[in-house]
Amino acid sequence: MHLYTIRLYNHSRTMDKIKSPVYSNPDSSNNSSPQGVPPSIKTQPNPQLITPQYQNNQGRVFKYFGIFALVAFFIFLVYFLLTGPFAQMTKATVSAVPSQTESMMFAHPLTIKADGVDKSKIDVFIASDEGKPLTNQNIEIITTLGTIVPTKATTDSSGHVVFELTIDTPGIAVVSFTIDSQPFDKNISVKAE
Repeated sequence: MHLYTIRLYNHSRTMDKIKSPVYSNPDSSNNSSPQGVPPSIKTQPNPQLITPQYQNNQGRVFKYFGIFALVAFFIFLVYFLLTGPFAQMTKATVSAVPSQTESMMFAHPLTIKADGVDKSKIDVFIASDEGKPLTNQNIEIITTLGTIVPTKATTDSSGHVVFELTIDTPGIAVVSFTIDSQPFDKNISVKAE
């Protein structure tokens, strides 16, 4: 009277692909097999559906390991391209040579009293050809009239150095500078009255 049914299936497969083996009970009146004959299998089980659970987990482990390995490789590749030797080959080198066109000199005010007390502030900015400020550049300033304090200075992190000019006799002072004893073709004029 009892019909024994065993259903084996893999959760990743859809239910419509599942074939369940059906075993019949020899004592059953619905049984078509003769009395005393061992139960027969009416439907053969699908061998793909009878897989031990550890194999499914093992497949997941390999799947996640593959994803992890791919992500790790991608991170390594990005790191190598941005910071490794490849990045050093592709980066443009910044020149540490002072540029005649990018370096500048300003004076304010351009007219001072010729009393030896009134001052004109002279700002010198040293930059590379790329316009980047150059630090630790030794600047010596030269004037044709008056006194400059200090006469030598080193540029700061922004490539900047400041001097002060005083003049005690009327006239025009032409101010220029050198970088590491190399003359620069920048100059300005300050008038003393």
